[in-house]
Amino acid sequence: MPQSDSRNPLHSPLGPHPSALGTRSVYAPPVTPPSVRRYTALALAAFLGLILSASVACSWLVAHGWAMQWRLLFRVICHGMPSRCLVLFGVPMPICARCTAIYGGLIAGTLLFALLPAMRELPVRIAAVTACLPMAIDGGTQLLRLRESTNVLRVETGLVAGIAIAMWCLTAARNAPSLVLSTERNRETTLVHSSFESS
Repeated sequence: MPQSDSRNPLHSPLGPHPSALGTRSVYAPPVTPPSVRRYTALALAAFLGLILSASVACSWLVAHGWAMQWRLLFRVICHGMPSRCLVLFGVPMPICARCTAIYGGLIAGTLLFALLPAMRELPVRIAAVTACLPMAIDGGTQLLRLRESTNVLRVETGLVAGIAIAMWCLTAARNAPSLVLSTERNRETTLVHSSFESS
């Protein structure tokens, strides 16, 4: 009786290796249900909204007698320089004007992503890079002490950049390619685990 050769890919304990079946690896975009994409986008918008709400609440508390040191809690996400912050309830917000606008733009962009139809990643990426240029120029020239920006410019450039970044990141995540195996023999597509591919 013929004995199986352990070196033969057709007699592997894990089953025949894809290369032995004449398969080839191709990239295909994953199929994500629209409801999952929508709920993910809304969850992200809710998280960003929580940050902005906490900033507003901190401003209200400081305006009603709480110590200004409570603003230090937001230093992990923003420098919070009072001169570069929007004034709310008569006190500077703990997050600067640019960061406040970016968070607001990310929320708006996330909601737009949930409402708009699917888009290709490359055009959205180009639009995001273009939208970030004014913010980069405004912040860069200020960093180099060539000029001092204003809160109006910080809000305008941050809002546009936030919307574009959210749209690009979510579009790229939705269109991320996944490795699948297309079997030429029966035209079926089989997902192969990475550990099985390395065997």
